[in-house]
Amino acid sequence: IVVVACVLAAMRYLTAKGEQDRVARELAMEREELRMMPDLEEKELALVYRARGLDVEEARRSAKAVMRDPERALAEKLQSELGGADAPVSPLRAGWTAGLSALLGAGIPVIPLIGARSGTALWVALFFGGLAAIATGIIRSVLTGEGAVRHAVQMIVIAAGIAVLGFLAGRWILPPL
Repeated sequence: IVVVACVLAAMRYLTAKGEQDRVARELAMEREELRMMPDLEEKELALVYRARGLDVEEARRSAKAVMRDPERALAEKLQSELGGADAPVSPLRAGWTAGLSALLGAGIPVIPLIGARSGTALWVALFFGGLAAIATGIIRSVLTGEGAVRHAVQMIVIAAGIAVLGFLAGRWILPPL
């Protein structure tokens, strides 16, 4: 469980770091383009405004006004180039969050089974695993603004699928004693 949590943390860190690097490269490139080719960038910005629904003359005026402020022009260019992407997440924070989430998510149903051999431990593990899946679904619904029941059911189905796969893998790797 700890190894899987570490791998997930590392993967999430690298993904967030890659995104952070990509945005930094895009920022540097747009800044350089604005410095080297302001007329072309102004025309490109006018095209962006045309695509947003402004008429030709209004788009030109708006682009000219924006280009007077280099930071505003850069922000507008990034908005159009990156599609309004949110600010990148801190890679370290993303890694820690993914690792701890994986550790907790995998650890909750396993804790009752440590050192236990009874059927009761299995039912306790299933119960707490189910509660964790429901809680995760509810938290997800709060974050997305969507239905709590839908997300809770989704998480229970996912957790059940993972449990079945884990059971089958355990049977395959460790035949019954």
